[in-house]
Amino acid sequence: MVAVAISGCSVKSFDSGRPTAAPAERVTAVHAVFAEAPDSKIERVASATDLISLAASASIKRKVETRATEDHALFVKTFTQDFKDKLPQDASKYGLTVSDSAPTEFRVVLGDQKTTCSLYGCVSSFDLRGDLLDASGKSIWHVTTTIGQSNITANIPDLFETFATEVLTAMKKDGVIGS
Repeated sequence: MVAVAISGCSVKSFDSGRPTAAPAERVTAVHAVFAEAPDSKIERVASATDLISLAASASIKRKVETRATEDHALFVKTFTQDFKDKLPQDASKYGLTVSDSAPTEFRVVLGDQKTTCSLYGCVSSFDLRGDLLDASGKSIWHVTTTIGQSNITANIPDLFETFATEVLTAMKKDGVIGS
């Protein structure tokens, strides 16, 4: 596992690997797809750890409802756009081309989200799972990760760079991309 911290964003868990033996040739091009799981859930936590927070708990509960929805929408918008705009450039640093016509698909699915708010602010984390699928749809590499804001000043849009760095580094380490 490679630890990456960008602007208060962190990888809270990370697991990657190949479900089968390494492909004869390393992957040089992928078609990238980002989607939401239809059964994903958003957990909302209002944290009150002191008397002042307890007194403000109704306000914190309202805040967590709003922030969870806002953070989810911003995360989906950011990742959808960055898969198109930033992933090709990031992947090229690892010898990987992103192309709509590539036979191998890199599919990443957004799972559950957890948003926790306190009197001081809110943080969100997101579960992601991804696969490299060969032309027949068989998984040749997978990843599961939870990424999120490590503090209340961290920005949701910065999570993509954290994710891309972790995933591309793991693909190379696991021997599915690169030379």
